[in-house]
Amino acid sequence: MNNKKRFYKRWWFWLITIVVIFITNGIRNGSEAETNNNSEPKSAKVETNTASKNSKEKKSSSVKKLAAKKKAAVEETAQRKARQKSSAAKRRKRAQKEAKIRHNRQLKLQRKRQQKQLKQQQQKQSAENKRNNQTVYVAPNSGRRYHFDPDCRGLRPANGNITSMKLGQAIRQGYTLCKWEY
Repeated sequence: MNNKKRFYKRWWFWLITIVVIFITNGIRNGSEAETNNNSEPKSAKVETNTASKNSKEKKSSSVKKLAAKKKAAVEETAQRKARQKSSAAKRRKRAQKEAKIRHNRQLKLQRKRQQKQLKQQQQKQSAENKRNNQTVYVAPNSGRRYHFDPDCRGLRPANGNITSMKLGQAIRQGYTLCKWEY
């Protein structure tokens, strides 16, 4: 953005304008005083009066132009401020939309994570249920180990005294996995 002030907003511009106005008024007043001091015929005075009227009209038209320029500058500033306000409002709306979009994305990610966790828990439970329902073999009179294979060499000391049960039940009774089946 351009940080420079326009020339008509600078202090030196107004100082120069005021000085110029005073000087031109002083010159006009001095010329009017000289024309009043001269003893000219009445017809000449009439002409100077019309000349002064013309100069007054010029002066009033220049004042009107200056006022019009000032009014235009004020309107321009008002329009600029209105544009800035509208652009600020647009930025706020855009920021709100972006925040809403981010929030919605976060909610979607949260839902996905929750669904993924739920799916993992279900898979763990189903795997655990399968595992717990798996048949294992124990020798109740010789050892505290369970075996997946009924012909495991850890079951040889049982001499055929082998019982089958579910894995979950065996774990609850304190049996552990046979060291040969790791």
